[in-house]
Amino acid sequence: MIAGEPLKGAEKPVPVYISKDGLIIKQTQYNSYEKIFGVNKLAQTFSTDFGTTSITNISLYLEKSGSPEGEFIISLHTITQNNEPENTALSQTIISANSIQNGWNSFSLPTPVMSSSSYAIVVCVPNGDNSNYIKWKKQNSNVYNEGKVLNSTNFGFDWSEFENEDFSFKVYSNNRVYACKANNLNKLDFIGFAISNAETGEEVIIQVNGIVKGFNDLQVGKKYYIQDNSEININTGFYKKLAGIALNKNKISIFWSDSLEFANKEEAFEGVNDYKIMSPKITNEILSEVANPLIYNLRKLIPSETGRAFAGTQQVVHSRKQFPKNIQVNLSGTVRVKFRMKAIEDEFSVQLFTNDDGKRTFSTTSTEYVSYSYDVLVESGDTILLKWIKGSGYVCCFGLYWDVEMIPAYRILTD
Repeated sequence: MIAGEPLKGAEKPVPVYISKDGLIIKQTQYNSYEKIFGVNKLAQTFSTDFGTTSITNISLYLEKSGSPEGEFIISLHTITQNNEPENTALSQTIISANSIQNGWNSFSLPTPVMSSSSYAIVVCVPNGDNSNYIKWKKQNSNVYNEGKVLNSTNFGFDWSEFENEDFSFKVYSNNRVYACKANNLNKLDFIGFAISNAETGEEVIIQVNGIVKGFNDLQVGKKYYIQDNSEININTGFYKKLAGIALNKNKISIFWSDSLEFANKEEAFEGVNDYKIMSPKITNEILSEVANPLIYNLRKLIPSETGRAFAGTQQVVHSRKQFPKNIQVNLSGTVRVKFRMKAIEDEFSVQLFTNDDGKRTFSTTSTEYVSYSYDVLVESGDTILLKWIKGSGYVCCFGLYWDVEMIPAYRILTD
């Protein structure tokens, strides 16, 4: 994978996430500007790094002067042998020139590109004039060494270079990896640990499961959480995000394995509150690191045709009220809800809820009983119920059907 920022995983593994829109190039300084209007076109060239294969967005620091009419056009071009933009654009976005905001403006330009290659950002405002135009901020010094500023006064037929200048711009790509931070929900989609060093745009090795080596002074058996500073600790960060559990002082087992939902919720096992719980996925590699691992079964509900709980008999329903067709479950998993209903006249509708979360609406105009079945995901303590929606009718045989599946897991003693 490609690093979106410098990562020092060889020194100590770094928890990382994948960004869909990672910043890969930026030049944010400015002390002057160029005007964009009429036949004038402006361009900034740049070079992609080793890992870039696509561009998602481009941001420019712009200001509006007067009330420019018509279109603001931004496009992305390959470069000719003369280091000028090709006539044909790879991609293009058009917006109203008058909608430009003073400051950073972001433009969607999804474009496949080649790594380690040069491209040009080209902008124009064809209907602007010397009183109504867009300013593109620039720095009067060569602050970005991989590109240059170009100007055209005849719609791009000829180009000239502004030496030692660079426009203010940012280029974004996708599928870059960055260090997780527990104080930012956008940086908490943990996928594993970077275990090699890499600068921005370089390849980095990411370990997404199993045992990660290279830590110091971990506490055996303790759960480790991602921190605000991108490290891991037995205390949670601003937001709680579990990364793994320590097998010894130097090794951690990535927790989420094949059940991300399990890891996020840190399901508890009955009767083992004095133990630290591992992932339900057991591997020989992990077991070999654990002294006397104890196998334990997690109980989970699965839908079946075996009736387990029922709520009352036939009941007429004709008003907006929660009628007594509800059952509480004490285990997590998936159960099958079954019931029968018929209309007295016109359409009769009820809705299935888990607590206050509406799952599905059932409707019938039949005056004969119709059978319904629906599988619903539940957590321990949830109440499953039906609520009246409209019409009048009868409901009967409301019940839950499930079997209990034993999921093998394992635990290790805390220190």
